[in-house]
Amino acid sequence: MLSSRRKGFTLVELLVYLTLAVIVSSITLYIYVNTSSGLRDLKQSSSNYIKLLSVLTQLEKQLFSIYMDNVSIRLKNGRLSFYTMVPVLYSGIVRAEYYFDKGEKTFHYEEYPYIDGRLGESGLKRNVLGRFDEVKFYALKDGTWTEELSEKDKTGVIKMVIDGQDHYLVLE
Repeated sequence: MLSSRRKGFTLVELLVYLTLAVIVSSITLYIYVNTSSGLRDLKQSSSNYIKLLSVLTQLEKQLFSIYMDNVSIRLKNGRLSFYTMVPVLYSGIVRAEYYFDKGEKTFHYEEYPYIDGRLGESGLKRNVLGRFDEVKFYALKDGTWTEELSEKDKTGVIKMVIDGQDHYLVLE
């Protein structure tokens, strides 16, 4: 009786092993790539949301501490201007200027160190608050939304549209 002892794998066994190894590694790679891209998207969206919240928080604080001395809020050419007692870059009562640069898609904050009677003009110190696709300001005047508000006009609500989302800041 001859006993034949195998000393290796047959070609069929080797092909089955390679096929299973390729299937398992491709599934693992697919899961890794999808998880990585999902985490990257989550990081980007949470970063954008944090930027948005910080912009809204800063603007809300400053608007609620508005300094009113015959001059209130001015809204013209997409620039929101007012005097506030909550400065970011200086101390004391400052002129706060918010505007959006459409070309660079950047939202800017500028500050002037004291009340100068020049609402709607550039400040001395500038800060980029974030990059957005679109930022617009509206004020509620006599029951309708307007993009222009003079210093003498009164408003109780500012609407800020950032990347298609409406955010309301109620002043009254």
